[in-house]
Amino acid sequence: MVRLRTAGPGRARALYAVLMELTEAVLDAASPRKLDRDRRTAAAGTFVAVMMHEANSQRFDGLAPDLGSTAEIVSGALLALETPA
Repeated sequence: MVRLRTAGPGRARALYAVLMELTEAVLDAASPRKLDRDRRTAAAGTFVAVMMHEANSQRFDGLAPDLGSTAEIVSGALLALETPA
């Protein structure tokens, strides 16, 4: 288990790193096939950014994104077969 400091300039960076690691692991575990590493990292980064936006929205009483819809879009794009150019 990773413990985050309660304050300090590196807290958001540490949180981001932990969320990226966990999200990539979940994507790998949930995928029916081996994922391309670069696409998986990009998909995880997109989802983590939306999660952090949602957390900020709650903190500042703003409009929150729909995490379920975001997950569907990101996973669909990740699993879409690449077509040759």
